[in-house]
Amino acid sequence: HVSRRFRRLTIGNRVFWSTVNINRDSDKECIDLLLSRGGKDAGIHVTLEFDQRGWSFVELLDTFSATVDRWVCLSVKGKFFREDGRTNIFDKLVELFKDRHLVLPQLREMRIVELQLQASGVSPYKGSTEELEVLYEYCWYPCETNFEGVRAWDLPNLRTLTCTQCVPPPSFPLTSFTSFKISISVLRGRVSRQINELKDFIASKPSVTEIALELRSYTAA
Repeated sequence: HVSRRFRRLTIGNRVFWSTVNINRDSDKECIDLLLSRGGKDAGIHVTLEFDQRGWSFVELLDTFSATVDRWVCLSVKGKFFREDGRTNIFDKLVELFKDRHLVLPQLREMRIVELQLQASGVSPYKGSTEELEVLYEYCWYPCETNFEGVRAWDLPNLRTLTCTQCVPPPSFPLTSFTSFKISISVLRGRVSRQINELKDFIASKPSVTEIALELRSYTAA
């Protein structure tokens, strides 16, 4: 049971309606309702979630066509398994850039999150997400995605790129950001590869003037 006062406060507060999470199970009507309650001038935080089962963001673009000029933060998340043939979140970004060109004039931060999981003898396609998290170990694959010739979205005010458990390739086409934040679980047997990928990316982006690096300890290979 939800009290009338709580319901009135949440419906009237734009903060509760400014974050939109989109995945393969998202419903257009629910997204439309959420965006309408957020108001016509509220900044929007958008999260796109991808996994082993493909879905097309283009199918939802009609819903978003009138709101892209109000996006202030975009998170692109991926959770992939060894059985997926080393699909990574940057492959998904290439698809997004190619599917439809967008101009996001107010976007100031992009967050890229990737979980590469390896099996512990259990099928990755059974059980809930929470159950699978326990049964899989984090791993690290080198990023072989090539952005050469790919027209990126126009993000003229992008200032911060934040990456979690992934490093963009040197061909990553976004260049306007000046702050780069990255969080990595250091994996035994993969440390030199992780550091080399990070070094190559930073060297390819001379516009970056601020770097924040978080290293977490994780022993799985």
